[in-house]
Amino acid sequence: LAASGNCAEERGDLAAAEALWKRALALEEDDAVYANMGAMLRRANRLPESRAAYAAAVRLNPRNAEAYIGLGKCYRAPAKEAGTLAQRRAYAQYLASTYGQAIRIAPEHVGAHLAVAEGLAMWGERGACDELGGKSALDFYAEALRLQPQNTNAATHVAYDAAATEAESAPATFALSPAELAAPHATT
Repeated sequence: LAASGNCAEERGDLAAAEALWKRALALEEDDAVYANMGAMLRRANRLPESRAAYAAAVRLNPRNAEAYIGLGKCYRAPAKEAGTLAQRRAYAQYLASTYGQAIRIAPEHVGAHLAVAEGLAMWGERGACDELGGKSALDFYAEALRLQPQNTNAATHVAYDAAATEAESAPATFALSPAELAAPHATT
């Protein structure tokens, strides 16, 4: 039944996939089936049901890193740098309890490192995050790049952040105003 549910999902028949997975789970609970159903429900924007399916997967198999990553994807992050300090700390704790847990289970999981980095970056968090062991978004991008050197997402962020940090620490230099740049120049 579970395999038939997978085939139904691949055909795009999500209602059949869900029904088949629920029948399979009624016969025997399986963390992989719950995780598959969680992913499908998340893509259908049925987030409360998706979270419940992923939570069941984690309950059955606390070492299922993919289920923790799926749980992480079910959260709507606060707008960049928005929210109260308590809301921002709650979001950071959520990142730690989902993606961070996936990293503890599978430290070589590039996707988990990228997910934490993206979560922090989209939130506007540039510095160290206590809830994530004092690491920053850049630390997670750098680890993803170390694990997968051809990862252009991680490489872009590492290069951009390095350039931005360098620019911030550079001494002030002489600059012309826009009016001075537009003015005709004398030639000798």
